[in-house]
Amino acid sequence: MSGKGSKQRPTNKETFDESYDRIFKKEKPMITKQLNSYRLVKATDDTVWVSIQPLMTDINKALVLLMDIPLADLKDEDLQHLDFKIIGMKAIHSFLGALLTEQQLIELRGEHNVH
Repeated sequence: MSGKGSKQRPTNKETFDESYDRIFKKEKPMITKQLNSYRLVKATDDTVWVSIQPLMTDINKALVLLMDIPLADLKDEDLQHLDFKIIGMKAIHSFLGALLTEQQLIELRGEHNVH
C-alpha cells in the first residue's frame, strides 16, 4: 500500500496551491486542459506512433502527483485503487524504458556491424 513506511504527505495550502480546496474539502474538480509533451502521429496505414521519451516524462509527472495524494482521508477501497494506478503506471514506464533500451541495442549493433 502507498504510504506504509513513507513520510507524512504534505497537506498545507502552499504545497497544493489552487488544488487545496478540491483535494481537502472534496469540492468538484476543476476542469483544466492538460497539455501532454508526447506526440501521437497516425501513419498512412492507420498505425499510431508515440514519442516515447516525452511520454515517459509525462508518466513521471503523473506518478509524482499520484504519490503526493494525501492518504489520511482515503477509504481502504480508494487507497487500493490508488495503489493499483501507481503500480500500473510504473509498469508502463518500465515497459517504455525497455523499448528505449531495445532501440539503443539496435543502434549499437549497427555501429559495430553485429547482426
